[in-house]
Order: sequence, then structure tokens, then C-alpha cells
Amino acid sequence: MAEKPSKERAEKPLAPPPILYLLTLAVAVVLDRLLPLSHWQSGKLTTVIGVALALLAMVIFASALMRFKQAGTHVPHWMPTTALVTDGIFAYSRNPIYVAMTMLYLGIAMIVASLWMLILLPPLLIVMQLGVIKREEAYLREKFGQPYIDYCARVRRWV
Repeated sequence: MAEKPSKERAEKPLAPPPILYLLTLAVAVVLDRLLPLSHWQSGKLTTVIGVALALLAMVIFASALMRFKQAGTHVPHWMPTTALVTDGIFAYSRNPIYVAMTMLYLGIAMIVASLWMLILLPPLLIVMQLGVIKREEAYLREKFGQPYIDYCARVRRWV
């Protein structure tokens, strides 16, 4: 008798989140060159805030990666999730890696004083919400059931 194929699969995001953020940054850089918006000049304060955001993003990102490693689950979206991580940084946000990516993106926008990066952030977040996070949530709900539903009730999606 043939074995049934495993129902285990990783979620299928629209595109890998780092690619979405990098692509949006690249589009903003091109727009900065082709259609510059010169109403904002970077100053010492915006640079300091940008660097602080970028550094905090790296700390959040590293914390999330360490929790995944401690739980023995995978980070890459194409690999199946093996554990539901709900503690550490995940007790404050269901998506701390995406929060970190967004903070890094904002930090870069402030450091280079790119209005295009700021203008493109809301569309990027909509794409993340609909094309990545909603799909991940459906996968995790199917995989972990009530424990994941309870986690969603306790912890906000972003912050």
C-alpha cells in the first residue's frame, strides 16, 4: 500500500520577506534618483534616531533567531515549522522578525533621509500583511490549532 503524502508543508508567502524589504528599498533608491523629493534633509537627530532604530532592530532580530534555535524550529519560510514559539520576544509580538525588518527599514530611511522609503513603507506593510503574514497565520492555525489561536488572542500581531 502506498503511503499518503505528508500534510506537512511550510507556508507559501507571496515572496520571502527579506526580498520584499530589499526590493522596496531598491525601488525607493531608484525613485530618489529619478524623482528626488528634496524637502527633507538628514540632520544629526534623524541620523541618531535612524542608527538607534537599526541597532534595536538587530537586537530584536537576534533575540527572535535565538528563540527559534532554542526551540529547535526553522526560520526559513520554505522549511516546516516544528514548534510554536510563544515566549521571549514572541511574548510581545507574534512577528518580531518583521517588526525588526520594519525598524531597520525605517532606520535606513532616516539615515539617508529618503522620503521615497517612507512613502513606500505603507504599501510594503500591506503586502507583508496580505501576502505573507495572513498566509503564515493560516499555516500555523492549521498546524498548531487551539494553542496557536490562544496565542493570537494573547499577543498582538505586530507590537
